[in-house]
Amino acid sequence: MKKRFSTSLCLVCLITIIGTASCNDRGELPNDLMNTTEGYYKGKFESPSIISFKGVPYAKPPIKDLRFENPVKPNSFSGTRQANQIGAVCPQFDPNQLLPTMIGEEDCLSLNIFRPSAEGEYPIMVWIHGGGFTKGDSMHSLHGAENLSWYGQPYRLVDSGIVFISINYRLGVFGFLASGDPLEEDAANGNYGLSDQQQALKWIRNNANSFDGDPNNITIFGESSGGLSVLTHFSMPSSDGLFNRGIIQSGIYDYSQSSNLDDAIAFGKIISEELGCSQLSDQKKCLKSKSKEEILTIQLQLNYSPYPVAGINTLEINPLKISDTDFFNSADLIVGTNSEEGNFFTPINESIYGKSENSELGYSLALKKQLLLDNSTVEIMKTVYPLTTHDNKTHKALSKITTDAFYACPTLKLSRILQKKNKVYFYTFDDRNAPYAHILGTWPLYATIPLPDKFNIGASHTLEISYVLGDKLDQLGFSKGQILLANKMTDYWSTFAKFGNPNSLHNTFNWNSFDQKKILSLGDTITNINVTEYSINHNCDNFWLFNQKFAKYFEASINLN
Repeated sequence: MKKRFSTSLCLVCLITIIGTASCNDRGELPNDLMNTTEGYYKGKFESPSIISFKGVPYAKPPIKDLRFENPVKPNSFSGTRQANQIGAVCPQFDPNQLLPTMIGEEDCLSLNIFRPSAEGEYPIMVWIHGGGFTKGDSMHSLHGAENLSWYGQPYRLVDSGIVFISINYRLGVFGFLASGDPLEEDAANGNYGLSDQQQALKWIRNNANSFDGDPNNITIFGESSGGLSVLTHFSMPSSDGLFNRGIIQSGIYDYSQSSNLDDAIAFGKIISEELGCSQLSDQKKCLKSKSKEEILTIQLQLNYSPYPVAGINTLEINPLKISDTDFFNSADLIVGTNSEEGNFFTPINESIYGKSENSELGYSLALKKQLLLDNSTVEIMKTVYPLTTHDNKTHKALSKITTDAFYACPTLKLSRILQKKNKVYFYTFDDRNAPYAHILGTWPLYATIPLPDKFNIGASHTLEISYVLGDKLDQLGFSKGQILLANKMTDYWSTFAKFGNPNSLHNTFNWNSFDQKKILSLGDTITNINVTEYSINHNCDNFWLFNQKFAKYFEASINLN
């Protein structure tokens, strides 16, 4: 622990800030002042125990000549800058508006730091937001943009002795466009959003001492595409050494989306041509000349849904297809899914494809339209997921398929690979009465879908986030039992960040590692379930993972494997 310096010394130090001298030792500064590699930032007290520094740039604005380029370190400055406002979100369409509404600025590469006010050397947790690599931001993400209590208020984590940091990174075309001749040095090879995340991690490690963080104890964690980002950094040699462990919450594993370089360039060519930049010789220059609005419009029209681009020097391995022979960071991991992930996407699909009829014919048509299955595969799917076992509700069967195919079974497969090199702790979030008002209240789509049971989405995608990052839970509809569960989850997450093991004296139920063939169920009661039971519940080993007869049909339709 660092000793607090005298008031007189602090005054001297403050005077030097205005001048040319510097005070390099954290202990010489007031708690709400941070001396970074670029200059001094003044934060604010969120409470007597928590100080925040918001909107701190970790790179130069990626505008003009820096658009479609790897991030560059920010410039140094003199004096002291205020850090009490969240930075701009990156360009995207507002998920909280029913009609397409552009929001955000390209000058968006900033981060937010929340630290305990008491001096120390605290473990650091870095949050990477989700949003399918096209939307979201460092504090609000897809949910609760009007109510920060639901999401982005890490007070319970910080009060447990954690420095919490959230980051913005480039999204959509701005973050992942691959275009031009890949052999040319000046080609747009994508993964700029991933490089942003790396730059943020470098900044955090280099400046950790300025906010009482431990540069040798950094945990990266994220949900959905943020979870996939965590997985990706584990598979990138260039990210090795930037963090010490990771947490993957509901990592999005849509194998139907290609992430190889050739396909990414082919799609990038279409985008470039639509923007009037078909000439390879000056394609990137042309793309840099287009307005933010022009680029977002084309992104919307083409329904551009990017993934990390594999096959270039920053990411040689497709993280969705790793094997136990590939490079992989050996750091410890928490990996998990929600038991009803697919329920989140059902209203979205119904808004796109129309309400599904609750009949065998309606079920068949929905499988064809929503999952693009051929006739033979449809019949197989109806055998494995009969309508009769899902209350004769087509949307329930489709939700179950989505949960199993894109989340539960790929995560099980991933954990089996990872546990050969990594210590893995596997969980399933099973609170099927989890509060969800933030979705209904801030995402208008859900208010427009006439689902018979739209208000019962169960343990769907995203709902575990507020259990870790929510605040004032009693005011948000959480029962006493759910508040207890949330506090236990926060304790598991923070203890893991501190020690690499989620178990503590505060959580009396022991979380067994995956190599012991156990999965932690987080619900009304916390318990361990067998991997075999999890596999049966989600049709993994009998269908999705190892049954070649079924796998080949599905692979032919949506390229799962």
